[in-house]
Amino acid sequence: MPPFCKADPVYFDKMAPDGIYIGTDKSEVWTREQFRAWAKPFFDRKKAWAFTAIKRNVYWSPDQRYAWFDEQLKTQMGVCQASGVLQHTAGKLEITHYQLSLAVPNPLMDKFTKAIAEFEAEGGK
Repeated sequence: MPPFCKADPVYFDKMAPDGIYIGTDKSEVWTREQFRAWAKPFFDRKKAWAFTAIKRNVYWSPDQRYAWFDEQLKTQMGVCQASGVLQHTAGKLEITHYQLSLAVPNPLMDKFTKAIAEFEAEGGK
């Protein structure tokens, strides 16, 4: 899988206008329009990220108005995990909340958390 794929602005049409995207960095908590602005340079160069679902579980509310999901994704960062909430409005499902996380293997957690602590102690945010 290439690390980037063809950029398609339709990507953002899947998110509700008031939808929230939470990325892998702790500073990445965005509305759809903030996320679109951040991603614009990637889309302008016609290459963006490529996430391919490895596994996905979808659950529905009894009235079928809401769905939530969890997924594992193959990405340029390695395997990531994500979860989200979708709402059925105006005849379509829109993502109202999405959170992407790195999947850190448990045996690497001590090294990973130590690296983060050192980064933050040196002034990294």
